[in-house]
Amino acid sequence: MLSVRRFIYQIRYSLNTMSEAVQNGKPILKRPGVGLGVLVTDSSYPGCVLLGKRKTTVGKGTYQLPGGHIEFGETWEECAQREVMEEAGVRLKNLRFGSVVNSIRLEENYHYITIFMQGELDRSFSAEPVNLEPEKNEGWTWRRWDEFPPEEQLFLPLANLRQQDFQPFRKRLGGWSAYQAAVQGLVLVHVFGSGPHSVWRGCGRSLPVQVLLHRGGEDVFLRGELP
Repeated sequence: MLSVRRFIYQIRYSLNTMSEAVQNGKPILKRPGVGLGVLVTDSSYPGCVLLGKRKTTVGKGTYQLPGGHIEFGETWEECAQREVMEEAGVRLKNLRFGSVVNSIRLEENYHYITIFMQGELDRSFSAEPVNLEPEKNEGWTWRRWDEFPPEEQLFLPLANLRQQDFQPFRKRLGGWSAYQAAVQGLVLVHVFGSGPHSVWRGCGRSLPVQVLLHRGGEDVFLRGELP
């Protein structure tokens, strides 16, 4: 009986800690997952984004945006278009980067870097969104950003985005290419680099990783910290 209990404890411990994997005889630290969420907007619903409610085991019952996992070789834009098409049957226009969050909940063995893209519903292609994955999502609705459910009812990455005071309807300035390149580099450093004090060097300057990860993307850009 003692051996069984010890075995169960070891299983639970391995699922709730940053365990190590082994490749070619060398230990490899467990890495965070990389996901992508999409802030879908529509001029017919001013100030609103598309919101659903999860039915899957992870985050069940919490509100979510369309999104999922980035596939190998896929750009952020391609992933955003694919996910909203698969989940809601719509196409986006004016697609752009929104922000990025680092979501950790070790008691649930959950650690994800989530990239948020933002795009407008392309009415020339599609009408209203439809729920194409009813086994995963209760349905889609337009919800005003300033009348969102409380954070405890949001899927963790979306709650983290709200904590940044991110404003999807704030007017954006130019410089998208440099901005995207900088934040893409930042995410890669954070996931594959050597810790929270790593920096990404690009566009002629070095940028602290944690500063950009934990601030709203809009605020960072408008303060002129990126070239």
